[in-house]
Amino acid sequence: MVRRCTLTVSILVFVLGTSIALPGQTHRRITTRYDVRRTVNNRYQGLVYGEYRFSLISESPPDLRIHQYNLEKLAHDGRLEKRLVETVASAPVTVDDRGVIQIPEEEDVLLFQNIPAPPPEPVAVGESWQALGAVLVDPLDSGEMTRIPIIAEYRLRGEGTYGEQAVWVVDSLFALRYRGGDPYGDPKVVSAQGRHQSVIYYTKDWQPLFFRSTVEEQFGIQGGGTVENRGFFLTWYEYLAALPRQEITRELQARVDAEELKDVNITQVAEGIRVSLENLLFIADQSLLLPGEQSRLEAISRILGQYPDRNILITGHTADVGTQESQQELSEQRARVIADELIRRGIEARRIIYRGVGGLEPVADNQTEQGRQKNRRVEILLLEN
Repeated sequence: MVRRCTLTVSILVFVLGTSIALPGQTHRRITTRYDVRRTVNNRYQGLVYGEYRFSLISESPPDLRIHQYNLEKLAHDGRLEKRLVETVASAPVTVDDRGVIQIPEEEDVLLFQNIPAPPPEPVAVGESWQALGAVLVDPLDSGEMTRIPIIAEYRLRGEGTYGEQAVWVVDSLFALRYRGGDPYGDPKVVSAQGRHQSVIYYTKDWQPLFFRSTVEEQFGIQGGGTVENRGFFLTWYEYLAALPRQEITRELQARVDAEELKDVNITQVAEGIRVSLENLLFIADQSLLLPGEQSRLEAISRILGQYPDRNILITGHTADVGTQESQQELSEQRARVIADELIRRGIEARRIIYRGVGGLEPVADNQTEQGRQKNRRVEILLLEN
């Protein structure tokens, strides 16, 4: 027996279905990793490892926000390494009175939308259901995501365990078919075909925990080119208590004061709690730290070590001097240096992602030396998720 769950393509799902209520203060951390063999115009390009990290933040239900971090692609498995963030996206989402999360169709966040979907009503072992969804793809690595609507079929395999937790195990399959039509997508992607076959683990109240998808995808590119991906995607869902921001902000400030650290500012932002290190002393126009900064980094490492369950985003900034390309490169290099220094002092590499934004986010006037000095900074963000 097949049951159909009809949902709009614009629905973004982490916990879905009319039977599931969204816990008011439960935040979610979603990690999607992929490992694919890539072929372009029938020429094998090698293995590609990539990763997306998503944070779904619910500060005042029903209003939520999702933050997406697209990490650099590698030619090897980098899951235990610090990782460069290539792009960041953020979008407002809402949850209706049925517990269904909705996202504007024009927003390019989350690779799998309404995937996985729970059954619309109770099902027995062996029974199936269907649900509409969408997949976001970027076969040309252009930064323009194309949305492909799909119909996924699910079948309850039975009970199982995930770690030590009793779960539902579900098999899923959907075909990838596209002939253009996404007004917000990459116009160079003119067609797609393929399939995704998955095994999904749900909690007993149908919240997704993990799924593995084996994928075969072929994309037609404007002008007659092709891109093929074969491999797998792994997605994990973690449900975390909200970061006690006021309490941790006070703790951080007290520790900064106790360490007698100068030029360290602590503020709350949408994604978490930001620790801004101003007046960091590097060799001019280089990413080499001067020896006098070691004691400050020792103290910051001790402070961050008190919050081992939170990920860390390090952002490098420069003054608006020189070309944008040189500013971007220098800001990434300096963020990476700070990441390496924290890792050397005991912060786990897998907790750290880093990025550079050059001189695009000044906090002071670039026309004065004092202002430029303030703009040369590194910010460490203790992420909500």
